[in-house]
Amino acid sequence: MKIFLLRAVLVKALLLFPLIGWTCDHLTYGLPKASLFIECYEGYAIGYNTSIKSLEWVSYTLNKQVGSGVQSMQASLADYKGSGYHRGHMANAESQDSSKRMMRESFYLINMIPHVPKHNIGIWKGLENTERRIADHRGQVIVFAGPLYEHRPVKMIGNRVPVPSHLWKIIYDPERMEAITFIIEHKPLKTSQLSRYIRSIDEVELRTGIDFLEVLPETTQELIEAKIQPTAWRQ
Repeated sequence: MKIFLLRAVLVKALLLFPLIGWTCDHLTYGLPKASLFIECYEGYAIGYNTSIKSLEWVSYTLNKQVGSGVQSMQASLADYKGSGYHRGHMANAESQDSSKRMMRESFYLINMIPHVPKHNIGIWKGLENTERRIADHRGQVIVFAGPLYEHRPVKMIGNRVPVPSHLWKIIYDPERMEAITFIIEHKPLKTSQLSRYIRSIDEVELRTGIDFLEVLPETTQELIEAKIQPTAWRQ
């Protein structure tokens, strides 16, 4: 445990002082949370809580799509077998198709949560398609996503792998300095219901304890994070 904590502190220090040789393209706007395990892959950065066998956040930069068409102390494949849940990617594979390495890394179990099938292929799939449309239209967005565990008791599968009560996603446009945010109940839902779940970054921060966009001036953060953007933003 001490090793993981020291690693998180080191990552934070390296982000603050990049001249000593370590940077992560997916953490340009700061480290959301000093999770026990932090890794920067080619296609996304991730914070993972080894004590509960769940990721806490992912962050990735999504550019206008020119896709190639390439199709430990964590959960295992056995945990999902016969559970009735999909292995749900938080940094989704279709947004990670610029190289074979990016695609391969998106399938790491560290990037997955137990996902209700009709949520995964319904409203969440629709939201993933939406983020790519936004990136195509605007040129570049920063995406943050992760789970919430607010049900008591928390449902478990396999060897005590937790099932989220909600999933959240933030899509941030760095050029226009605005974001649209969703906190979605983890149950069968359709894409047509997305507008019901638009929230603010402030609410995600309150419910997760994660701090987003920390490199921006405090007054700028407050303006961006308090807003609940209209559905027109998604078009």
